[in-house]
Amino acid sequence: MARLALEWEKQSGKLKVRQREQLRRALTVAANILSWEGASEKELDAITRDITKLARAGTRAIRRDLERETKIKRKEIDLLKAAVKTLRKVAEDAESDYPVEFSYSYTARSPARGLVTKTEPLTLADADEAGAAADNVEKRTETWDKLRLEMIEELKVREKQWADLSGSLSSFAKAAQGTVKEILAILT
Repeated sequence: MARLALEWEKQSGKLKVRQREQLRRALTVAANILSWEGASEKELDAITRDITKLARAGTRAIRRDLERETKIKRKEIDLLKAAVKTLRKVAEDAESDYPVEFSYSYTARSPARGLVTKTEPLTLADADEAGAAADNVEKRTETWDKLRLEMIEELKVREKQWADLSGSLSSFAKAAQGTVKEILAILT
């Protein structure tokens, strides 16, 4: 419901057809869970408060996720440097037991989804592969750092959008009253 509230805000208080259907489905689920069946239109204010609470809880959860993702992004370069050190240790250690499974994460640009965090799993067959992997990660770290900084800026913008949304959640809930009335009519 929180994502629909954000879209409603972005689209000047309107939802597209598909989004209205998603809202109807979300409100139907909420009606079943919160036992709105049998509620009259007189209880619409209480239902509106329920919708506001649900959207606010979703907003808080999404903001926490964005904050967590931002913290991880801030540490990404240190983690990549640690990955290079680990790969070099594996390559230099004569007693390494091959094949070795290893993975690291970095920021990449996806044509469909924009900036994303990608995890690269490796299966290293020998010391040469471990050394080559370390060289590859080290060489690409600067490029990944630029993408990481872009992603941090995007995350900050999204965090601000969600923070700004908090003030208009009650307006969103009031705007959903027409859909709530339809659902109540179906439930009774």
